[in-house]
Amino acid sequence: MERVWITNGSTSVVPVVNPLAAACHDEFVPTDIYVLDNPVISDVTDGATSLMKTVVDFVGILVGSNASMVSVTVLPLCLVAWLVVCGARRIPVCPTQVPAQPTPKSRRS
Repeated sequence: MERVWITNGSTSVVPVVNPLAAACHDEFVPTDIYVLDNPVISDVTDGATSLMKTVVDFVGILVGSNASMVSVTVLPLCLVAWLVVCGARRIPVCPTQVPAQPTPKSRRS
């Protein structure tokens, strides 16, 4: 069974890693981790993702899961926002498949 952990980045490693460590303590060992990131905090995100993988690997060994198979994916926050907007408008996710928008008609005075 796949277990997904989605979190946002932060200006510090602690608020990103501690909730995951607490979940792992309760034997929720994710198979996939997604971190929402933006350019301002990317240096912190790199350290946080490394530590998250270490925590999941260690706890997975303790509880006997396939922790070494954990995948950590960092998603740029602008991409996530774009996907949410496109999903809300029911536009296909792939930018090459986005239908052309009709041009607005000019107003008559």
